[in-house]
Amino acid sequence: MDQCPALVSSHSPRLWGIMIAGAIMMGPHPAMGGSPASSTCPTHAQFVQSGLRQAADSLFAIFPFQRGKPLLIVADDSGVANPWFADAASRQMYRRGMLVQESGGRDPHPGEGVWVLRYRFNQYTLTLSDPRRRAFLGTIWVRRSFRAAVSVGLWDEEAGDLLWINSLDTTFEDQIPKRELLALADPAVPFLSPPPPVTPWERNSEPVKLTAAVAVLGAAFLLLR
Repeated sequence: MDQCPALVSSHSPRLWGIMIAGAIMMGPHPAMGGSPASSTCPTHAQFVQSGLRQAADSLFAIFPFQRGKPLLIVADDSGVANPWFADAASRQMYRRGMLVQESGGRDPHPGEGVWVLRYRFNQYTLTLSDPRRRAFLGTIWVRRSFRAAVSVGLWDEEAGDLLWINSLDTTFEDQIPKRELLALADPAVPFLSPPPPVTPWERNSEPVKLTAAVAVLGAAFLLLR
């Protein structure tokens, strides 16, 4: 059975953290390591979730607070809610003793006695590319890439202060057998069903198929006459 390589971060992320209250800047910070290899390929959903967990590890590695006020995690006004990232961020906050409250997607009222972690994705893409064989007539492997560019900001709603901001832009990659793409996708979610790449053989075979089809039709026409 073909084994999929471990999920790895293929690019050094751009990562900066700023603690507004103390006017301290820290960065850049290196990416975290990949997850252990598996005997079977993760689905696209599992691949993205794993990438988001690793992104959160890096993003909050320099988070400067322990405990604090009750915390809500929400997408900012110009962003779209991402439950997978919100869950990964919640786990990071729990490890630091923060009291994370269920937001229900709502933004708190101004002056409410809570901290709010707002996030926004500037890039969020899943692509398939670079199909190639590792041996003659062997398995065709495809590069799977997930890019996440996210920014976060921690606000004290009661005081109206921005306490900390950070951002991360990174790409995670692995390789999967092309024949397994259908099983790894989620047809109900377009984002989790990226179009498969076309191999050179498939691209070059289309004219051959068309020529053969025309020849068959021509022969059938002559026989009918």
